[in-house]
Amino acid sequence: MRPRRPVYSVKPPIRSSARLTGLGSKAAASLGILMNTRGLMELIVLNVGMDLGVLSPTLFAMLVIMAIVTTLATTPVLQTLARPSEPVPARSSG
Repeated sequence: MRPRRPVYSVKPPIRSSARLTGLGSKAAASLGILMNTRGLMELIVLNVGMDLGVLSPTLFAMLVIMAIVTTLATTPVLQTLARPSEPVPARSSG
């Protein structure tokens, strides 16, 4: 059975930069996830775009839903990353 990997979206440049500065793999992934959740700022920009007529109502609705879903998904994903790694069972010689 293949090991289960957490599903998350990470911006590769942020994760790579974090790794280059010495952060561990989990901390770098956490930073990338946190940078990907921009909830309130995104909603403000979307409202301005809607007021200016740049966004159609359909596109506005899709982007608002995406902002809400990514913001709500942040806590469970970060909790999954924060869990201690499961120990690998030792091989028995014999």
